[in-house]
Amino acid sequence: MSDSSRPPRRQFGLEPSEARSSQRQIQDKALPPRRNAPNREQGHQPREDRPDFQRRAELRRNRRRRGRLLAIGAAALLVLGFFTVRMVLDLGSAGNGFYPGVRIDDVDLGKMQRTEAASQLRAVNAPRLEALTLRFSFGERSWVIPPEQISIRANTDALIEEAWALGREGNIFQRQAEIRRLRSEGETLHSQISYDESALLAALQEIKAAVDTPAVDATVSFDTDLEDRFRITREQNGRSMDLDTLRLQAKRQLENGFTETIELQPETILPTVLEETLALNTKRIVRTTTELGSSSEERIHNVKTALAKFNGLVVQPGEELSFNKVTGERGLAQGYKNAGVIQDDEIVDGPGGGVCQVSTTLYQAVVKAGLQVLKSSKHSLTVSYVEPGTDAAVAWDYKDFVFKNNSNYPVFIEGRVSNKAVVIAIWGHPLEEGVSYEIVNEVYETIPAPETEIIPDTAAEFVTYTDESYIKKKGHDGVRVRSYRVEKKNGEELSRELLRDDYYKEIQGVHYVGVTPRPGGATPKPSSTPKPN
Repeated sequence: MSDSSRPPRRQFGLEPSEARSSQRQIQDKALPPRRNAPNREQGHQPREDRPDFQRRAELRRNRRRRGRLLAIGAAALLVLGFFTVRMVLDLGSAGNGFYPGVRIDDVDLGKMQRTEAASQLRAVNAPRLEALTLRFSFGERSWVIPPEQISIRANTDALIEEAWALGREGNIFQRQAEIRRLRSEGETLHSQISYDESALLAALQEIKAAVDTPAVDATVSFDTDLEDRFRITREQNGRSMDLDTLRLQAKRQLENGFTETIELQPETILPTVLEETLALNTKRIVRTTTELGSSSEERIHNVKTALAKFNGLVVQPGEELSFNKVTGERGLAQGYKNAGVIQDDEIVDGPGGGVCQVSTTLYQAVVKAGLQVLKSSKHSLTVSYVEPGTDAAVAWDYKDFVFKNNSNYPVFIEGRVSNKAVVIAIWGHPLEEGVSYEIVNEVYETIPAPETEIIPDTAAEFVTYTDESYIKKKGHDGVRVRSYRVEKKNGEELSRELLRDDYYKEIQGVHYVGVTPRPGGATPKPSSTPKPN
């Protein structure tokens, strides 16, 4: 239907003209004022002068625009309200507890308060911590380290704080996203145990001290009264537990929750001295003897007294031995007796007479055992019990015999008087098979003794009658002699070492004779001579 055929519209009883005028006024009020509207001079037609249909079209557009804006605003308010309600519900879903989906170990903390969570976790972890008892064994012995001894604990307090922070950090949108993630995916925190490492180390050190045993070397005691001379004890292995290994084993148990007993496997410590080694190194190397002959009881007493100082003596590798230091001063106060000693080229009675036979016998044993001679001296006179050049005189504080054990093994000295002979044996590591040492002397000059001096004993100091004589000093030929240590193997000489080049000076004899004839032809007395040293 066209507009011309439509009946005129009336508004509330107004005439058509009045209605149009009224409608225009309403439209004009509804339309917003136009900015910078051009005036008539610019060729633009004012709004009031536009045709009605234009004004009505614009009015309709404005109405539609307002409708859309109202719809959009209402929808926005509706969405905002929905999300606000949902956010409030999400943020408040935990109440005063943890958000749903949060777990520590096997405990669901959703909506649980912190104090309740702590109580639950203690109850759950108590059996687990109690099971972390460390157990060790070695043979029939065992040790236990309970959890309280090393303060084993779980870090649940720290995890509770960490779990409580889930969904409570960041802005409200970040919190809501975290809460929704927890609800859909969940998050489980796992507790870890800790312990007092210093307390654990102290406990392990006690176990190590109980397990460790030092190795015991074989020992030897030298007793010349025994038939075999030696008593040897067997060696014993030791053991040592490595503390670092023990600590790592305990740490692995604690960190992995194992409860198996740890079987200790200490390291074996071997001794350095073995029984079989001692047995091999306690063989007799050499045995030397010198004859006592017609020695007096006093002289034999002195020999035995000095020998006792050396009998059973042990000389370690590298050790030096001084005859004078071993025996000490040899006087009457030390238990020695007066016997014949060489003094001023003659034999007189003095304390310790006969001791030089001990030093000489020991010297010969030392040379034949292959040990190193550091100091030795000849007598002023040759002696009857050894060849010239093979003696070793001693005198307190100025003449000494010193030797050194230059081998790698201890040497043992045995000394005794047996069957009127001085016997000294040296024991230790045997010489190489077939090897021996000998003392060889070489007299390269003999000087005849001066003619004996005959002195009439007018004072009858030594003898009285003409048929009596007294040898005050026995004459001796002078001797120049070299002595050697000769090394042989299976009887064949390998080497020759010069020991000494000695000169025993010639000694003029002195004899006293009586000057008074014996009355009545009485039997004369035999001449007397001093006993040799």
